Amino acid sequence: MINIVSQENQSSKLEIFLKDGGELVKQTEVNTKLWFALKGEDKAFAIFDAFNGADGQQAHFAGKVAAALKNSSDDLVENGWDKGVVANIKQYKVITNI
Repeated sequence: MINIVSQENQSSKLEIFLKDGGELVKQTEVNTKLWFALKGEDKAFAIFDAFNGADGQQAHFAGKVAAALKNSSDDLVENGWDKGVVANIKQYKVITNI
């Protein structure tokens, strides 16, 4: 899960980027089993994704959406790639599902 905040006046652009990114993940990443882009209040967004093992996660972070977000993060994400995206990645292990 990644919590990110859009740059000032970039919320709608980040929202469009994430909507388009979901389609690209669906088309290109067979080992990304779930990918949700969430919009909170004001400039808050989150990405929730789940992978089919460590290989799927590595492929995701080497994929087209991650590369595009890295390239656009200075314009779209508060604090850019390293401090605004990477620093906010939290990993969880599924312990139950229904």
